[in-house]
Amino acid sequence: MPNGIVNRKDFDKITEQDVKLGILFESTLELQALLKENIKKIDERFQAGNKRFGKLERRKWFDKGLAAGIGAISGFIGGFFKSL
Repeated sequence: MPNGIVNRKDFDKITEQDVKLGILFESTLELQALLKENIKKIDERFQAGNKRFGKLERRKWFDKGLAAGIGAISGFIGGFFKSL
């Protein structure tokens, strides 16, 4: 039993039901703790990605607004000089 893990062959050799249930319960608790840890890591990565994506989205809208503003100004200046 390396690291407290019981393989299937050894588990099948155990005849006492209380021991089997204890092993299954402990394994379930270990898996639950591992899942909680992984969910926490995933949530942290998701929040970091959301923050980064929000910055990119704001930058995209700023660039579009700036391009539209410059286009409007250059169109006005071009029209002004063309009318002269």
